[in-house]
Amino acid sequence: MRKKLLKLTANLNHIPSAIWNEYVRCFNDKTIRGSCGDYRAAATIDCELDTADLHRKIGMPLLVLWGAQSSVGRRFADPLEHWRRRAHDVRGEALPTGHYINEEAPRQVVDWFVRFFGS
Repeated sequence: MRKKLLKLTANLNHIPSAIWNEYVRCFNDKTIRGSCGDYRAAATIDCELDTADLHRKIGMPLLVLWGAQSSVGRRFADPLEHWRRRAHDVRGEALPTGHYINEEAPRQVVDWFVRFFGS
């Protein structure tokens, strides 16, 4: 099942079986339909809606975390700078992970959540 769900993703052996089993359990018709709808919107209407809002900035604080070895980490020199063009208060950092930051660096994610939501 692992290879079928995440065929293009890097090595996933670091994800414990209990966590992987929960991912698989949650992949049902409803969640798969939602995921596909999100990807479809990203490839279509999201670009138009984002362009229409370029003159506006998000007023609430944003927490931006990404994996340094993920596609975001490899494609964008400074994701924080990118989001600072779109929001007034942006905090976060690259974590020493790939795509699955919660599973690969859970302590760092929790530390960021405590700092961010506690402020």
